[in-house]
Amino acid sequence: MKTDVTTPLGIFGMPQHLTVPLYQRPYVWNEDEQWGPLWADIRRIAEHRLGVARQTLWQDH
Repeated sequence: MKTDVTTPLGIFGMPQHLTVPLYQRPYVWNEDEQWGPLWADIRRIAEHRLGVARQTLWQDH
């Protein structure tokens, strides 16, 4: 198995096949403890970056 450090863009930005190792498959996330905080972090960062991009566009014009 090949392991490398990558960014979310590197994971979601190109076609690829990801395989979850057998030892990780039984692990289950629940919404309150894992999924909720994960998506909240993703949304917060995306909104921040979109806000910065909008500010940059307005400053350029």
